[in-house]
Amino acid sequence: MAEIKDDTKEVIEDGIKAEEVKKTNRELFGHRLSKDFPDLDEDEQYGNHLKKLDEVDRVSSAHAELQKKLTENPKAALMLGDIMDGKHPAVAIKRYYSTEELEVNEDDENYEALITAERERIADAEGRKQLQEEYEQNLLNSQADVEEFCKEKQLSESEFEDHIETVIGMVNDLLSGKLNKELLKITWYGRNYESDMADAEERGSVKERNKKHEAEQLRLKGDGLPSIRTSSTEVKKPQQPVRQNSRYDRGDIWGRKQ
Repeated sequence: MAEIKDDTKEVIEDGIKAEEVKKTNRELFGHRLSKDFPDLDEDEQYGNHLKKLDEVDRVSSAHAELQKKLTENPKAALMLGDIMDGKHPAVAIKRYYSTEELEVNEDDENYEALITAERERIADAEGRKQLQEEYEQNLLNSQADVEEFCKEKQLSESEFEDHIETVIGMVNDLLSGKLNKELLKITWYGRNYESDMADAEERGSVKERNKKHEAEQLRLKGDGLPSIRTSSTEVKKPQQPVRQNSRYDRGDIWGRKQ
């Protein structure tokens, strides 16, 4: 129900303010897309919404089929209702099905199906047990790496658990086909980290070599100003007067004529 605040009568319903309520359905739809997919452009937003509509159609079809089956089997519907209310499935089964109903003889048309179901149940239980054992053993084997990672990143136990939950959520999205640009970027960076770093180092090396080359060229060319040693700018020293040879230079130190 809409909420009215004071005299402003600002309506807030489903997170949409009053001024937004006045917008057209097309505008409201665009607002919802931007809210659901803030990191995508308009075309990508429509694409993701179409995927959601496909999922809704699939769920609606499955729901209709389930409703049909439950209508045909009212006790199953009641049992499922108890489970939805929080009762343990085994308790719900016992509440609506007797032991005799769950046991069939070889003459029953459902006998083979029940035997197969029992075998599948046992196989599933054994498979889950094996997976759990492998999971625990793998955790034990990974303990040293986990501790080293947490130490490097200065993560507490709860922070590390939050990180793992985020990764698990990403994996689940990938496996269920829920792809978006952010998820694809993260997986791309993780997969190509080493090659990207090598490319970055190579680009940095080339850039550094180019800088050195440019610096050397500038050194050779100078700063573009005329050299102070060129003929046009060279400052000439004043010419010393030429002294005539005297008799002293000729060795006639006594001033006598030879």
